[in-house]
Amino acid sequence: MTTKLPSSIGSVWRKWDLHIHPPTTKLNDQYVASAGKDVWDEFCQKLEESDVHVLGVTDYFSADGYFTFIKKFIAKYPDSKKVFFPNVELRTSYVVNSAQEEVNVHIIFNPFAPKFDQLIKKFLQHLNTNKTGTGGAHIKASELTNKTDFEEATTTREFISDAFKETFGDKADLTDYLLVFTAANNDGIRAERGKKRKLSITDELDKFSHGFFGNSNNLEYFLKKDRLEGEEEVEAKPVISGCDTHSFTDVDTWLGKLVMNEGEILKQPTWIKADLTFEGFKQTVYEPAERVFIGEEPDIEARVRSNQTKYIKSIHIDHATGYDGKHGIWFRSEKIDLNPELVAIIGNKGSGKSAVTDIIGLLGNSHNQKYDGVNGKSEELFSFLNKEKFKKGRCAMNFSGELHWHAGQPDEKSLDGDTDENLSEKVEYLPQKYLEKICSNIED
Repeated sequence: MTTKLPSSIGSVWRKWDLHIHPPTTKLNDQYVASAGKDVWDEFCQKLEESDVHVLGVTDYFSADGYFTFIKKFIAKYPDSKKVFFPNVELRTSYVVNSAQEEVNVHIIFNPFAPKFDQLIKKFLQHLNTNKTGTGGAHIKASELTNKTDFEEATTTREFISDAFKETFGDKADLTDYLLVFTAANNDGIRAERGKKRKLSITDELDKFSHGFFGNSNNLEYFLKKDRLEGEEEVEAKPVISGCDTHSFTDVDTWLGKLVMNEGEILKQPTWIKADLTFEGFKQTVYEPAERVFIGEEPDIEARVRSNQTKYIKSIHIDHATGYDGKHGIWFRSEKIDLNPELVAIIGNKGSGKSAVTDIIGLLGNSHNQKYDGVNGKSEELFSFLNKEKFKKGRCAMNFSGELHWHAGQPDEKSLDGDTDENLSEKVEYLPQKYLEKICSNIED
């Protein structure tokens, strides 16, 4: 798996599912290959063909399934754009919810960290379970060998913390290597009101976690900073959903899908607005309300799909046919993709902000290209596409631009062209000089 670089378009909404059990998972493995198929080939194919971009390959007290899967997946799909995180699922000894289920804690590791495979192995070698062997010594997670061992194994928050210290040291920023996500629903931490001891455990697990596995019903609760029993405030934290697959039927029915039964939520896809990197995943910790959506799709996806002729997809700028280059290179086969949620262009003075916005204004037929002042005198308002700058010496006539929308024909003009006030605006553009004119006109 190669490192995924940040997208040139910026962060966009994509489906993530960080709780997928592969074939040979230590518990409840129900994968049966179709006739004539290899179980791993079929699993790899289903994940590659899914519309989920980032997946967490999960196993109990182990990452064996992840490493087996990655080796087979890369061999089968070396050019895949998918990203996979190792998720080590730990059953703890805490029972706090009304269903009397043990709380499950997920350690989602950063697969881009140096020697991350060795760090996972070291963590499991230091992680104590509540099982004991000869002389009462705790059995390590790495020493669990058979189905019975994995069925009986539990651990504690203290054991996990100790293993973190042994693996990464006291001063390491754990978020460089992993994030802790605790189950909030099934196998979760929602204790019954009035159960003081269980509520105290719930609070400690909350403080221990970077986020939670749950569904859309949990979002509001974990965004509250006063959710603990005492007066202590905690940070708002992200909630993500996971389909928790254990069979091909689960994958086909649940992965990336919204599944309801008589109005009850069974499974929901998680959308995260971030680059396909671990750093992108970490952004959910800093901006849980803005970066995570659980449900069929975020509102912006529906708005763009319903208004494709009103959202700019990209800007193209190039030399005019036959240009000899005597006015300089300036723009050559430039393509700038725009994020549908773009709200600002940031850069130093002279870095091209006005060039981009002026070109969008021109191609979108903004009516604020010029200002008709007193005595019919017209004044240019574009600060880049004007006769004192890019249009000077007829330079701009050697370049053209195209404004591409999510649907429909692109709008094309020479960069020395004028907008037509007899035609409707496709882009409403307020150049800085326009605002200066409005603000300085104290008579009107």
